[in-house]
Amino acid sequence: MKARFNFMTRPGYKKVIQDYQNGVKSIISKNKMSVKDEVIDEEVKEIINNTHSSMQQFVKSERKRINKDMATLRSSYKRSKSVYSNPQEEILRRQDFDLELYTMSDNDIERFLSDKERTPSEYELRKIASRNNLSSEIQVRVTKKLNILKRPYEQDGHYQELSKALQEIELIDKPLSRDLMMYFPKGDNQVSNVSLRSLNLIQNKPHELGKEAERVNEALNFLSEVETGEIPVKERTQLSSVVEKENKLKYDDFDLRAIRGTKEFDIRDRFTYLKERYNDKSSDRFDIMKDDYNIEEHLNYLEQQHDKRMANDSAFKEQYEAASNKETEE
Repeated sequence: MKARFNFMTRPGYKKVIQDYQNGVKSIISKNKMSVKDEVIDEEVKEIINNTHSSMQQFVKSERKRINKDMATLRSSYKRSKSVYSNPQEEILRRQDFDLELYTMSDNDIERFLSDKERTPSEYELRKIASRNNLSSEIQVRVTKKLNILKRPYEQDGHYQELSKALQEIELIDKPLSRDLMMYFPKGDNQVSNVSLRSLNLIQNKPHELGKEAERVNEALNFLSEVETGEIPVKERTQLSSVVEKENKLKYDDFDLRAIRGTKEFDIRDRFTYLKERYNDKSSDRFDIMKDDYNIEEHLNYLEQQHDKRMANDSAFKEQYEAASNKETEE
């Protein structure tokens, strides 16, 4: 069974409902034993306060989890965004496009944007957007394409589900206990609800309490049937191993592919080699999602950090130069 709201699939939510059910059963039991009204009053207050407090804790935990998952997705798109395989080739491509754009009419730009065989880069779209006297139609199309490129994760189905789940949490995030409604699945995409304050109204009415207990029990049965969407343990383990691999350096300190002057040297390897060692983690100035990201400046910064290490770490410099010289001699 599919739940109408994402929070219904969470074990923590079911636990809150189970505790509430136990409270209702306790009140039913005390009514049968003719316990004093004052005692029942106090217990009802405690049940309401505890249920509300537990729900608030659940909301806080869920919001934190969802925001973390959304941040992880955003980061994954940053990592997967074209970190140009060959920075020098990218520079040449940009220069070629600048010349091409100089001779393009509005109709040419329209055809360029409509060409299914060619996907405009963020740089190309920004260059088009900076052009004077663009038609409003082109401006709208360019802006739309830029927004998708800047926030590609917003097109991701999983990200959209997380965003929806974050909004749904607001339904049960109530500062006051009297405003809290608990929602239960009732068939696919159907819901029923219980107002927490209703317990005050029926606390001395055995028949109504019995109906409340039945409703909550039915809700718990439905909650047991909803699809949880939890990642299986095996898959979580596999994902953990991927994260561990991501944290390991791809290149050794003296990998010949990253050392200039060797046969194996490749500027793409050089860029990645430097980036995984010397990237600026104290700021976002080299965040490739930023509008003003400049790959030349990024590479120059990395080279400068490498030069500093060569100047300050004599042992590293000696081994680095030895690796380079050995390759040259061979």
